[in-house]
Amino acid sequence: MNQADAREGSSVLGLDAFAKRLSQTLGDFLDEVRLELESDGAGALLTLIDRLLSSGGGRTRPYLCYLGYRMARGSDDESIFRVGGALELFHTFALLHDDVIDEAETRRGAPLSTLGNEAGDRAAMILSGDYAYALSDRLFWASGFPADVLFTAVPILSEMRTRTAAGQFLDIVHSGAIAEPQIARSIAKLKTSSYTFEGPLALGATLAGADAELVEKLRALGRLAGEAFQLRDDLQLVKGEVDDLILGRPSTLIAEAGQVVGSKGRSEIAAAIGAPANGAVTGAIEVIAGSGAVEALESEVKELAARVRESTRRLTAVADPAAVSRLEQVASWIGGS
Repeated sequence: MNQADAREGSSVLGLDAFAKRLSQTLGDFLDEVRLELESDGAGALLTLIDRLLSSGGGRTRPYLCYLGYRMARGSDDESIFRVGGALELFHTFALLHDDVIDEAETRRGAPLSTLGNEAGDRAAMILSGDYAYALSDRLFWASGFPADVLFTAVPILSEMRTRTAAGQFLDIVHSGAIAEPQIARSIAKLKTSSYTFEGPLALGATLAGADAELVEKLRALGRLAGEAFQLRDDLQLVKGEVDDLILGRPSTLIAEAGQVVGSKGRSEIAAAIGAPANGAVTGAIEVIAGSGAVEALESEVKELAARVRESTRRLTAVADPAAVSRLEQVASWIGGS
């Protein structure tokens, strides 16, 4: 997603302008933390956190939290950016622990090595992730919102965290084989819909004091957006992004294809799981591409994206129009337009 900065006359920031301000907020906060760590001789604990935060990333969750807040007519004060920073730090924790599980050596092109030996690097990744989680809590509670407002929002934040952990666990349990479609879709709802879309929108709106009607509308929209986003991401397999296949991740595309290709086709797909990007992978992709599952999911994405756009337009009656306009840009990106 690459949205333009805020248009002249609009009080609601576009993604680029938001990301710039969020980076400043995170930078200021981490500078304070760094002074504390350096006084204890542990400044290197921030190395991986800094590296991941500066290596890119969509800032999707903080931005949707911001839009939820602005749709409920919250103002552009520093508090909402500090909450956005807390979400980004939690995401950094999740990425670091995910990379430990996957035995990854890089993330977004940035090296994950800090100590120069495998055992030490893995331990450093775990501890850096733990520290990012602690910093996420610290920044959330020090955001500047009144304590009673934060306590109201805590159940949503907790739900985001627990559901993504559950999704990651199921992802591990069902990796290494062709998953059943309902399993793949359930994992996607936990890891993507709830954590990336539904939760952040509801969290932001709740922090602004939104009523239950608006929060539920945003939750429903987030569920649709998350489903469309994950299906579109799964479809990247036939465009050359083969990690889901090689690692045997529970992908809806692979699962749906596995239901219709017959035993020979399933064997060809299964042969590519755990294999390097070689002939087995190429053959499996050809089987999946010819199964009809690609066209079926593409049609489903279009339908979901249309429902997201319609749900977004309907929010104008109950939410700030400028924020709704920004959300419409996100909806267009989800739909691939």
